[in-house]
Amino acid sequence: MTNNILSSFHVIPNYSYYNHGYITLPKYTYDEYINFFKLNKKPLTKDIFFKIKNTLYPATVRIARINNKGQIKTRSDRIYPERDVVQFVYRNPETFKALRKLNIYSYASTIDKSKPKLKELVEFIHDKDNIFKVKPISKQEKK
Repeated sequence: MTNNILSSFHVIPNYSYYNHGYITLPKYTYDEYINFFKLNKKPLTKDIFFKIKNTLYPATVRIARINNKGQIKTRSDRIYPERDVVQFVYRNPETFKALRKLNIYSYASTIDKSKPKLKELVEFIHDKDNIFKVKPISKQEKK
């Protein structure tokens, strides 16, 4: 890894963010992140850390193969039948807890898969090497 700073990006927390432990990065960042972390056929993952309130939480960056082929009604072989995406994956319970506390309103309104009336926004900022600051941009305070 080098000391170059990667592009930051924003995420609107949703069900997969809180309950499945992954974020798919915006498409414009793919090449930059793949080259920086040297993600190719082996390895497809690298360890990273989220920095939340000056504490480091473990996660990984990976290339994931998405396959939308099939007969299920939600799948389509016309639009993006197979593609590679870059994702941040976090399965550590402490990482989950820290992200949930950061945006408690979004978490509370998405645990039942509903769409919240108000949206919160989180920014992932590359700090150095394999460390990313997680910063809430807009936040709805709990009443």
